[in-house]
Amino acid sequence: MVFLFIFHLFLVNFSRLLVHATAKYIYCLMLFCLIIGHSKAQFQIIKNNKKLGITYNGKQIVPAGYDSLIGFNSNVCMLCVRKPMPSTNKFIRTLVPTMVCSYFNTKGDRLVLKVNDKDTASCFALSKNALEDFTKLGSMFKTFYNQKKYLVDFDFVQKTYKPYDNVFPFGIFDYYVIEKKTNGMSVFGLTDKNEQIIIEPVYANLKLNTFDSSIIACVAGLIGSSADDVFDLKGTKIKSYNRHVEFIDKYFSAFKIYQPKEYFIISDNTTKKETQLKFEAIMPFDSTYVLTLEDEKWFKFNLKNNEKKFYKLYEKDQSSH
Repeated sequence: MVFLFIFHLFLVNFSRLLVHATAKYIYCLMLFCLIIGHSKAQFQIIKNNKKLGITYNGKQIVPAGYDSLIGFNSNVCMLCVRKPMPSTNKFIRTLVPTMVCSYFNTKGDRLVLKVNDKDTASCFALSKNALEDFTKLGSMFKTFYNQKKYLVDFDFVQKTYKPYDNVFPFGIFDYYVIEKKTNGMSVFGLTDKNEQIIIEPVYANLKLNTFDSSIIACVAGLIGSSADDVFDLKGTKIKSYNRHVEFIDKYFSAFKIYQPKEYFIISDNTTKKETQLKFEAIMPFDSTYVLTLEDEKWFKFNLKNNEKKFYKLYEKDQSSH
């Protein structure tokens, strides 16, 4: 890492001498390649007769015998091999080439998943979202077994044991959103870390209300449903709204109206005064302003005098609301 820092300083000073955009682009590209190359130096691919294996810090941990490396990080790698497997067709029994995958840690240990009270699994089907399931969940990843998904962390600690159509971490530690597919539609619910149902999977989506850690359960698009519900983390329903709830904070409640045209209603929680706004998106800000999106630009909108000012929205702003 000291070498990386020294090399970075060299490139920064070098780039100051070059004002042309291409030169700066080359600098960024060189630094990116160096960092990526360094981060991949621990897990390395070996080849033998067109088959892949893995070494870790120069020591072979997975013998060459796999056809594809799907993904890896500093703790786990995902390798797949092509095998003839029985087709899912109930009427025509044939063998079809199928990618079967395993996960290995830095010691070469293979992930063994507990799928019910008695059975385990160490080989998993390659789902169409395999790379995203492996790389997009922070300290966890999803495995795909028997058409269901399970959550595991990168220390091979299994987080969920029940089979779900889909499952992913919620915005609060030790809560998981579960997806249930029925009649071509997906509905969502919430479980705690013990997989006890907090919110039944009957909603179009769930979102965390960061003001008080309540959960807004939306029904937009679901046939026969009209009310958005707000729950606490114990699963107690706090309130229902016959409008789509966009957000609720200390100062305002925001609702989105879809018919006959789309617009937002901002309700002052104290005075109950309502203001109609027509923007692409809206987020809470403070006791006077809300953030509004218009023509792909964010503004601070003053609800007292209807004035707006351009606002530079950073990632931390989006993550905090």
